[in-house]
Amino acid sequence: MRTAMVAALVLLIATAAAAQQPAASSTAGPPDFSREKLTQIFSGVIEAPPKPEPAIKWDLGTVEFRPLNMRWRIGFLPFLAPLPGSVRRTAPTIMDPFAMTGTVFPYTPRTWRAGRELSKEMKRIERTERERAKVSAKTE
Repeated sequence: MRTAMVAALVLLIATAAAAQQPAASSTAGPPDFSREKLTQIFSGVIEAPPKPEPAIKWDLGTVEFRPLNMRWRIGFLPFLAPLPGSVRRTAPTIMDPFAMTGTVFPYTPRTWRAGRELSKEMKRIERTERERAKVSAKTE
């Protein structure tokens, strides 16, 4: 048991020693003492780091920001209004894609007749409801 523990300890130390990186000074080469390098070091001029990207960018009619590593661009002017059907309405309406794009849908004669019959029936129902809704008041 004792020999196994010593062997494991030696193996652990050997693995750690093999994983060590060589020193940085041995791979960097000889130091640079040239006039330009010394002037750069002792002149006091320090290059400014690049400016970070602003958290919020304002453009004409849009605002752009980056939360959670996602780029969000929101348009707030009327010419960037949402598309029809993408905004919740108070009354449930079904959007007609042909009407939204201005496409003329070709109808067959049977479809036209069915539409006319439906229109005729609706007018008849409205007429009968109007007649039934008339109230006559008797005065004595």
